[in-house]
Amino acid sequence: MAKKLIEALTDSTLFLQEWFANPQRTGSVAPSSPQLAAAMAHWLPANPDSFVLELGPGTGAVTDALIKRGLREDRLVAIERNPKMARLLREKFPRAQIINGDAWHLDHLLRSRREPIESVGAVISSLPLLNFPPEEAESLTQKIRAVLEPDASGTFVGSSYAYATARDWARFGLLYLGDGVFNGERLLPEGWVKSTTTPVPAAPKGKYGFMFWLNAGTKGNPGDRTYPHAPADLFCADGFEGQNVFIIPSKQLVVVRLGLTHGKFDADRFLGEVLGSLR
Repeated sequence: MAKKLIEALTDSTLFLQEWFANPQRTGSVAPSSPQLAAAMAHWLPANPDSFVLELGPGTGAVTDALIKRGLREDRLVAIERNPKMARLLREKFPRAQIINGDAWHLDHLLRSRREPIESVGAVISSLPLLNFPPEEAESLTQKIRAVLEPDASGTFVGSSYAYATARDWARFGLLYLGDGVFNGERLLPEGWVKSTTTPVPAAPKGKYGFMFWLNAGTKGNPGDRTYPHAPADLFCADGFEGQNVFIIPSKQLVVVRLGLTHGKFDADRFLGEVLGSLR
């Protein structure tokens, strides 16, 4: 316990020092919290031999969560611009490939390895992109797309996290429930919601479209779906440890749950009880 406390204090001190030296690049005065790190580590590639690329790992909070989640250390490639943090990462994760360099040069950095890395199964980024001009952020995004492995049908599988109140998440749900129209104003292109909620060809059980999880079910067998107690037109944002936004057009319903459940949360049972109470 004492050792972990000292390590945490050392990491936080280094983070704060580097933030004072370069706030734009460091972006935060402290490392990612254990909760955020665990959430970011949730999406590891299905193929255990795929590389995972981490951008801006800092002192390794998310890196540690990735390893604990089951990522083999030798499959981790991390690009850290700060030399002090890169040195610390090499000490913590000796079997990982820790690159001291600029994430915006990731294409060159990956190709120039002794064994060049052509593609990665996942990219985990802790970079403060909002601190940079939009054109720089877009440049990095394009380079990530060039190395990221898509699913079998060519669709990229992505995940992102945001903080909001329950009411604001409900408003987000209502935006999609209303086909991209909110308070009489169209905010999303016509047809966008339909596209996002159409299963991509390689999705098992028809369970994902564009940035939403779906409940369409197996083609030809809609009863074989993720949430059998909920309608097949349900789509949702599946958050960390049971935090969800469920959107059900056929019921004209948005359900928001922000409770934190350690371990498996039975969302199907929860949805069945909610829908049952509305009959």
